[in-house]
Amino acid sequence: MITIVSLLECNDASTGIATRIMRSIPLSVLTNNLAQIYELYKKVYKNGEYTLAAFNHMNEEFDESKEPREYYELIIENGFNIYILINLFLDNSNKHESAEDEELNEFIKQFPEDNVSQLFKNSVFGEVTKLGKSLFMDCLGCVKTMKKNIIDKSFGAGEDEKELKASQKEVEKKQLIREAVSFFRSNMAHIEIVRDGQLQKIYFPLLPFCKFLAKSLKTEFHETVTRTSTKAKLADLMEKADFLIEHMKHDEKLAQFFNKYKLIGILGNHVKLWEYASFYIGLVLNIFVISSYTSDAPDRLKDPYLFLDFDIKNTKEIFTILGILNLVFSSLVVANFFLKRAPVLLGDIWKGFFTAKFSLIKTPLKFVFKVIQSLFKGLKDFDILYYILVIMFALFGLLVHPFFFFFQLTDFLRIELLKNVVKAVWIPRASLGLTFLVFVLLEYYFTLIGYSFFSSHYATGRCESLWNCFLTTFDNTFKVKSFILFVNVQVHWCPGCLPSRSGPDRL
Repeated sequence: MITIVSLLECNDASTGIATRIMRSIPLSVLTNNLAQIYELYKKVYKNGEYTLAAFNHMNEEFDESKEPREYYELIIENGFNIYILINLFLDNSNKHESAEDEELNEFIKQFPEDNVSQLFKNSVFGEVTKLGKSLFMDCLGCVKTMKKNIIDKSFGAGEDEKELKASQKEVEKKQLIREAVSFFRSNMAHIEIVRDGQLQKIYFPLLPFCKFLAKSLKTEFHETVTRTSTKAKLADLMEKADFLIEHMKHDEKLAQFFNKYKLIGILGNHVKLWEYASFYIGLVLNIFVISSYTSDAPDRLKDPYLFLDFDIKNTKEIFTILGILNLVFSSLVVANFFLKRAPVLLGDIWKGFFTAKFSLIKTPLKFVFKVIQSLFKGLKDFDILYYILVIMFALFGLLVHPFFFFFQLTDFLRIELLKNVVKAVWIPRASLGLTFLVFVLLEYYFTLIGYSFFSSHYATGRCESLWNCFLTTFDNTFKVKSFILFVNVQVHWCPGCLPSRSGPDRL
């Protein structure tokens, strides 16, 4: 397989090597081998976990006392090479399709990619569907097992049973091929390179932990990478590679833990759903807050009166229920975030601490020092600080006053389009700060002139001291211009609408 893939990789289609190899290796041979390898994989890894342990079985010494025979027979690399070969056949086929090309295309068309699930992928509907699908598949697995046991017990050894089993075997074979294609396709990747003036694809297995690259890390890299040259971009990637790999491996371990413990997995694998729930409940809370406080209530700050319809007690109960739900969903989001971020961010600080020999004096001191060090490093991370504030304000809103629920609306700033607006102000902050400094200097110069020669033109008490005069000048720089514009419009359209004024406070 390695030899055949090497012959076809980066090969010019015009040489016809792909066509000759395709004629020598029928598609049925490839599909049968692909299905057999996948069947061995399912036997060895009963939970369907795709981990690094599935690789390099060929390098281990055969020992049935340690692992079953299927473990050593499983060479998953051959499965990837077969699937690479199928893709290379398609890439290297001539423009005029041969019978082999048609057969190969028909085979691939049997297993279309699942694009339906992508339709609502980044929406609350997609997350609810994902949760429902997870629960449904767990139930379906139990039903299939029960059905198989019932069929095995129900039929005897007659002809009907043989026909049924033969038919069932054929269906199972097709299903196995479908699952095998889906498995290897989902765990494959490729890059495109330009070689001898032609664009060519290089296929390779996607290692298990690479599937756990968080979108936020990918986006952050794309936004911060140096783009002055290809070399600079590559240097940035190599510099951050260890950090990204560490993140991915940690997320993979968490995913394995969640898959092992299904109940915890429901809470950990559907964080996006809890984020949506927290956001929408926070939005509803703030709508209720702005609709509840009025001077008609006995106490305008303490007695909410929802839509002037509910009584005060019921309104407070609604705020309490929604506040508790908001706190629960926010806590799930924050807990999941800390599980993913804290061990990677603070791993270097706590490395070796728990395995070191205990000392009655040194260990507590080291612990306190490391806690302080962790807090200092953690609070420098914007996301950690943000999530701490989310929980704090959710508690304040529930226990102190509903006005504190305002912080839940800051999630709007995490929307991608609004994040770009914030970054447009934050990234050039140094330039904007210096511009503001120039503005303050100009205001100061105008204040010196105004205080020296035009103090009588200021309103009474607004230019008695230089400091007061500066604040007045600064405050009215834009206000006076806006008012003059308003006056001009009023005089033009309605000359008699403005009261007549004279004296130093005429403006």
